[in-house]
Amino acid sequence: MIALALLLVGSCVRPECTPVDYTRAECRVQAANQVAMLRTADGAEVRFQSPGSTGSSSWVATGVLRLDDQGRLNARVAGLGAFRISVHRNQSGAATLDLTVHNVHPAVAPLVGEVERVGLSRVLQLPLDRDVVEITGELPDGFCDRGFSLVSLGDVQTNPLQLQRIVDRLHDEAAYADSLDRPLAGLILLGDLAEFGTREELVEIDRILRSAPVPTATVPGNHDVYASEVAVYNETYGPGNHAFDVCSARIALFDSGGGDMAPSIQGRLPEFLDSEAGFLLSGSHHPPFAAQATMGWTREDQAQLLMSELAARGADLMLAGHAHRRIEHRSAPVRQLVIGTGGATQYAVDPDYGYLRLRFADDLEACFVSVAAPGSVNPIKEGEPITCSDPPPAL
Repeated sequence: MIALALLLVGSCVRPECTPVDYTRAECRVQAANQVAMLRTADGAEVRFQSPGSTGSSSWVATGVLRLDDQGRLNARVAGLGAFRISVHRNQSGAATLDLTVHNVHPAVAPLVGEVERVGLSRVLQLPLDRDVVEITGELPDGFCDRGFSLVSLGDVQTNPLQLQRIVDRLHDEAAYADSLDRPLAGLILLGDLAEFGTREELVEIDRILRSAPVPTATVPGNHDVYASEVAVYNETYGPGNHAFDVCSARIALFDSGGGDMAPSIQGRLPEFLDSEAGFLLSGSHHPPFAAQATMGWTREDQAQLLMSELAARGADLMLAGHAHRRIEHRSAPVRQLVIGTGGATQYAVDPDYGYLRLRFADDLEACFVSVAAPGSVNPIKEGEPITCSDPPPAL
């Protein structure tokens, strides 16, 4: 009888995400792991790895591998700063592998096998002359010696045209940052890239981001994860939860697209936030304001757990989107900035579009740079100096 009871109990145990539903946070974690490794038709295995490790027997969700419509192999790096990809050859397979690596900072030195560079993409003809061939990239020595810059924004939705205007403006921002010896290291995009979360929408945003002067690290918003049967966001951008070091900053991004955090990620918060970097920043689509569940979190306990972990580690800043405006939450234990100004509807005569500039040296400076909408009463003028707007309203 006991054995039968155990059998019956065991038969009711169902693996996580069976049946699959990519509106669930835990299923998206599994999808991110799956798209970080790919076996080619020739039998070679390509795997994203942690840039800080030396092993390659497994793989880590630090990017996405995919075949394009012509069957060509592409890798998109998910984070900013260093990255590592391992290629495990098939002994009876081809002697070379054609691979294009996307979302790589222009300052990164040529990659192994690199034959062409197009914007943020590197085209490789990789010689498979060993059992395991490593592709590594990192910002060069001295890049951050006098400081560096990042920019951030969220919420594009139905207005990719405005995102293109912002990306065009970032070329001026990058030149301005170089002139101050605080080069621009990357863009942090805080979710709601799309309106309906379709592949066409997300691929269009990826096309725009490829025209940026620097790579982009993204996190999904609620509008990006509506698809339940296909992991569209992860197949386009890779992990929704990822952490990386860029220069002297640790950036930890968390997928709150469904209003909650995957349990497996909640249990790994110390790992994501652990770093010896001088600055610690975090980001999610939904702002984790205390007692503000209507701002998007359906699991406010998870939001406050994240804030507690950040506060305990002396974090410098929490970034978020979701609200289509800019807000500073000054009473929280960690400074919080909402920057949902990427183009989503604001129901204003003259919308407040633009990006947050973060400048790092001995301390962290944050300010907002306006990028006016077409037809605005304050349009961008050619050659106009890049200046900061007034501080955001405080809560």
